[in-house]
Amino acid sequence: MVHASPAETARLFDALDSEACRTVVQALEDGPLTAKELQAAGDIPLSTVYRCVNELVDTPLVEETTRVSEGGTTQASTHGRSRR
Repeated sequence: MVHASPAETARLFDALDSEACRTVVQALEDGPLTAKELQAAGDIPLSTVYRCVNELVDTPLVEETTRVSEGGTTQASTHGRSRR
């Protein structure tokens, strides 16, 4: 169960009013993805992915993390379902 404050709940419902944001949340069901991976999975413009992610990370549903390559030189922000 996700626990959220009234403000977080309001932001969540606002974000989920968008079909693109719902698509992003569904794409994250199988694990964290980068913005480009979300774009490909949802067939939505990258700018829309970023808008949705920015809205969703303000909710208890999605969190942003950093993925570092094995060599430690490449970093990418990933987005996944929150564990809260």
